[in-house]
Amino acid sequence: MSFVATLVQAANSYRNAAIQCIVNKADPYNAITFYRNMLAMLPPEYQKTIHLPEEPKFLREFTNDPDMSLEQEKVWIYVREYSYIVEQTLAKYASENMAALKL
Repeated sequence: MSFVATLVQAANSYRNAAIQCIVNKADPYNAITFYRNMLAMLPPEYQKTIHLPEEPKFLREFTNDPDMSLEQEKVWIYVREYSYIVEQTLAKYASENMAALKL
């Protein structure tokens, strides 16, 4: 099995865990962790080319956000943006390197 096939298989395991966090647990924080792990599998020189969204800043003040709804809104937006970039990056990396294997 090639490196790219192994990477795609491992990314799929992380993807499934992230989906579980999102769908079943409503836990965006752990979903972000799994998506970061997916990116960490890519070679360092490839990681440098990725433009990730800026992490949201949180106030963590009870008076401003007592039920943490503002924080949750920001973090879910971040998960949507981050996950799209991760999936796009992995697909691009896999297709570029699978095409190189066929040459």
